[in-house]
Amino acid sequence: MGKKEIYSRLIGAGMTPQGACAMLGNMQAESALRATNAQDGMTSMSDAAYTKAVDHGTYQNFVNDAVGYGLCQWTFHTRKKALLDYAESIGWSIGDEQMQTEFCIKELKSDYLPLWNYLCKTDDLYTATARVCTEYERPAVNNIAARYSFAQQLFAELSTTAPTAEELDEIEELNKETPANPETNPLKGKLTNETVYILQALLKTYGYDFGAVDGLIGDKTKAALKAFTADFCEV
Repeated sequence: MGKKEIYSRLIGAGMTPQGACAMLGNMQAESALRATNAQDGMTSMSDAAYTKAVDHGTYQNFVNDAVGYGLCQWTFHTRKKALLDYAESIGWSIGDEQMQTEFCIKELKSDYLPLWNYLCKTDDLYTATARVCTEYERPAVNNIAARYSFAQQLFAELSTTAPTAEELDEIEELNKETPANPETNPLKGKLTNETVYILQALLKTYGYDFGAVDGLIGDKTKAALKAFTADFCEV
């Protein structure tokens, strides 16, 4: 995964582009979008060694050591325990980016529902960034300006990204050659199911109905792309 894939998963879960980029801007400020990031100055272990020790069970103090960890720099003991429990329940590394993204969504929906609902309807990038900072991340210093700058950069980059019509045709051909499971079976060549996730996230942003954001090219996705092209692209 990477920032584009995290963005597409946040969009697919229901966030607006502004909400998703507000979350990503905060993640950038917290961890530089590194899922194995163990808070600098809080542990003598490297990020890789810390992650490996937690995964292998040789380090038993992950929950209570107050070391910020992961994309969101989870620090408080109850949140770190919930993160560890979730990783163990699905058998994934504590440092897995996709697992942490899904946990973030799960945590927002269960423990920060007013914020989650706001991120799913807002078009106000600044306020969304500030609310994620003060309500979800709660850092010692509310450096909202820096987080907003990251969010703006990410919004400019991600909210306008979509494959070309030629790339879509190539994806469809590859789908015919390779069964497309967006989780475990990426397409051959330079285009992957994650590219389709990003395309579908963009179409959803503009209100085109094609069904689920699932990384698969179907007739509804193709129809939505044609409608998008007719509405927004000069010929």
